Amino acid sequence: MVMNKDPSMTCPIGGHSVLDHHFYTMERLDVLDAYVGRLVIEWGKAKIAWVQWAGRQPKAILEIRANVTEAPFPGHIHFISTIQALADVPATWKSNLTNSRGVYLLVSKKTGQQYVGSATGSEGFWGRWQAYVRDGHGGNELMKDTADEDYQVSILEVASSSASEPEILRLEALWMKKLTTTINGLNSRPGKRQTKA
Repeated sequence: MVMNKDPSMTCPIGGHSVLDHHFYTMERLDVLDAYVGRLVIEWGKAKIAWVQWAGRQPKAILEIRANVTEAPFPGHIHFISTIQALADVPATWKSNLTNSRGVYLLVSKKTGQQYVGSATGSEGFWGRWQAYVRDGHGGNELMKDTADEDYQVSILEVASSSASEPEILRLEALWMKKLTTTINGLNSRPGKRQTKA
């Protein structure tokens, strides 16, 4: 672990300064691979703190499952995640999200502002959301301006498998109108240009 003392270094996603932030050198060990998806531990009260000293904070083993189990997909309308947490969704969830298209909602975790978007491509919601994973804004000019670190992502409406791109874009426009995201949110406004993907 080292502390950053370079004032010019910024977060590659949010663009904010990371002066005096700690950096960790991480290495994946395969010694416990046999327990991936099977071992259940009691993480403790600090559930949101992923940086913990293993030697000082032993974790009680609650269960060692005979087989790897995966939580069932909650359904498109009940799906809620964050852009950063998408990397951790189970494979069957990824498959469901890849095979469906429609309209989704991003909510800034920092400001609460909303963005309505559409997934029209062959890789569905999953493929569209990977643009946000890569650059934090998916090509949207107003989201570039916010420099947020993460967004909550959910699905507003799933289009039929036969829906054309113009039909999905009409659904997207309807949701923008319902949620007033062109006035109070991060969708394009008069005088602002938005890149569509």
